[in-house]
Amino acid sequence: DIAGVSESAQGEVVGRYDTITPAFIDPHAHIGMVRAGEPSYEAETNEKLESLLAHADALDSVQMDDGAFRDSVEEGVLYTCIVPGSGNIIGGKSAVVRNYAKDTSQALIARAGVKAAFGYNPMSTREWKGSRPHTRMGALALLKQKLHDVRLKMEKEKQQKKKGEKVTYTAEETVLKTLLEKKDKRTSCACTFTR
Repeated sequence: DIAGVSESAQGEVVGRYDTITPAFIDPHAHIGMVRAGEPSYEAETNEKLESLLAHADALDSVQMDDGAFRDSVEEGVLYTCIVPGSGNIIGGKSAVVRNYAKDTSQALIARAGVKAAFGYNPMSTREWKGSRPHTRMGALALLKQKLHDVRLKMEKEKQQKKKGEKVTYTAEETVLKTLLEKKDKRTSCACTFTR
C-alpha cells in the first residue's frame, strides 16, 4: 500500500522505481476465454448449447496462459472481472481474477454476479441450439418464464417443508433461487441492455 507521496523519503523505503502506477481493474472482459492470437472459432465466450445457462462458470473456460494476461499486467491492469459473453440470455457466473496468477485456482478472488443480456447479442444467435429469442421481448419472456418456474418451486418448497418433504433443484435452478432470495450479494445479476 502507498501511504503517501513526497519529494523526500518518509517512513520505510521498500523499493525505488522509475514509474509507479495504480493497479487498474477491468470490470467486464472475456480475457482468457478469447485468447490473443487464436482463431475466433476457438473462443469460449458464448455457449451455443442453450440460451439460459445460469450455472455455467466463466472460470471453466479461462486459460491463464493467454498472452493477453501478460500484456494487461504490463499495462497496469492487474485484476479483471471475466464474464461469459452476451450471446446467451444468461451466460453464467462471473469471476474476478488476478491477471498475474499462474492458474485459475490462484487467480480467483471472488464472484461478482451472473451475466445476463437482453439486447441484440442473444437475438443474433438464432441458429444456435436450444431455445433462442428472435426479439428482445422473446429474450425477456424466456428469462421471465425460467424465473417464474423457480419461484413456483420455492413456494412448493415452503409448503413441502411443513409436511417434512423435500424439493430438489437443478444446478441452474439453485443459482436462480439464490438470485431470487437475494441471500448472496456477490451473486447479483449483472445485466446488459442495448437499444
